[in-house]
Amino acid sequence: LVYVLNGRGTTNVSGFRLSNVGALAPIDGSTRPLSAAATAPAQLEFSPDGRVLVVTEKATNRITTFTVGNDGRLTMVGAVPSATATPFGFAFDGRGYLVVSEAAGGAAGASVLSSYDVSRAGAVTRVSASVATTQTAACWVLLADGGRLALTTNTGSGTVSAFAVGAGGTLTLRHAVAANTGAGSNPLDMALSRNGRFVYVLAPGSTSTPGTLRPYAIRDDGTLEGLGPVDGIPATAFGLAAR
Repeated sequence: LVYVLNGRGTTNVSGFRLSNVGALAPIDGSTRPLSAAATAPAQLEFSPDGRVLVVTEKATNRITTFTVGNDGRLTMVGAVPSATATPFGFAFDGRGYLVVSEAAGGAAGASVLSSYDVSRAGAVTRVSASVATTQTAACWVLLADGGRLALTTNTGSGTVSAFAVGAGGTLTLRHAVAANTGAGSNPLDMALSRNGRFVYVLAPGSTSTPGTLRPYAIRDDGTLEGLGPVDGIPATAFGLAAR
């Protein structure tokens, strides 16, 4: 089951079936609107058990959830206010807790991470609300170390922050600057290697090496050890995946 997030025009989500040979077929009647017509949505993802679909909406400052039916169609549960404005990237840990970056409208030094409990029925409740990164424009979120370490890129600061994730989904700032990608580097997306030991950060705003991919090793204390930039990536690159 595949859902795509449509961010222009009337914002919505639409579903597809993916065959065992990789062919996509649209699901009739699967398109569902978000909480408003123009929500500036950032990300969507299924919960670990596949029962709930979550969408972050930057313009409405909401986290919208849908339950997934046996036919693959969605039913909206609701749209709850995020703890801080501009909910952006997020990731689920294996226990179903949701960790969300909230950029506070891009205000300097005001970005946070918040965590939420998402029930099997799609209800969203706060766990740790608005834990400060002390950085600017928190963007994408990645979980490492078996879900115990949360990393977020800070596009406005040119940094990556690290948080500890507790057993109940609680968040504690470990390092406001776990890695420094450089002023004006605009770090965006991140990806984790299959063995969980390395993080790759896309920093297309780098002035010295435009479009640079930056690989890091994850240290035991949650900081990131730079392994040298990879050049030659187009400046228009926006996302990445790793195996």
